[in-house]
Amino acid sequence: MNYFLIRQDNSLQHIPSFTLFPGRQESHEVKTINAVYTMPGRKSPDQFRCDFPTGGIPQPFLVVDEDAQVYNCAANVTNFGTGGALITGVVLNQDEAPEKDEALQHIEAATKQINPA
Repeated sequence: MNYFLIRQDNSLQHIPSFTLFPGRQESHEVKTINAVYTMPGRKSPDQFRCDFPTGGIPQPFLVVDEDAQVYNCAANVTNFGTGGALITGVVLNQDEAPEKDEALQHIEAATKQINPA
């Protein structure tokens, strides 16, 4: 799966190492007089990790995948190195691109640039 940063001018920049980690739903036990019940807790947010070339990244920032799923991301930790930055953070929310057909055309063109046939 390819992921792209959506720039402020709506251009797409490939992020070669973007990885999503789904959040987990923790449960807890509730003890009553006659029984112990397992209750679902809140789901922790999805997280991400990526290597990003040097240059500013806006906060929060939008990432889109090949299926036009848009992720609203916020960085928690940024470690700068010689080749760029290692960024980890949370996905604030995700949704399908509002104009999916048009978005898929832009994504297809951007994918052809990184994977010429």
